[in-house]
Amino acid sequence: MTSRAISIRHDGAELEALLVPSTRDGPHPAVLILPTIMGRSDLELGFARRLVGLGYAAIVADLYGREHIGKPREECRALMMALLGDRPFLQDRLLAVLEAVRALPEAVPVRLAAIGYCFGGLCALDLARTGAEVRGVASFHGLFTPPGNLDGTPI
Repeated sequence: MTSRAISIRHDGAELEALLVPSTRDGPHPAVLILPTIMGRSDLELGFARRLVGLGYAAIVADLYGREHIGKPREECRALMMALLGDRPFLQDRLLAVLEAVRALPEAVPVRLAAIGYCFGGLCALDLARTGAEVRGVASFHGLFTPPGNLDGTPI
């Protein structure tokens, strides 16, 4: 299974998501995987491969920026805390990543879901809280703190 880098620009940052396409031809329902505090890593890539085995296209998001991939925990913690400190900015970044996924020829644009782990779980919930057009979200061992900047009932 070969992954492909997807370049996404947001607010001056160069993000690098990884697409693991389905092994079958044509576009497929897609799952956006939002990473833990450590950012895009082999952990999420393993989850992506499992989803591809179930017939989905899977995209592992990068929320910190290409230059921060694989950095130590303390650096990642500072990056995560900066995003948590500006939830509207984080939500905007999540929407930018979602729109990039929606534009992929390997993905069915109206059949997208998002999942996340820990910090990524918070991100999946925030994506839903924005009203983004996704079929569903799931938060695993997620952070549930509502953002405070959106109207409506918190998820």
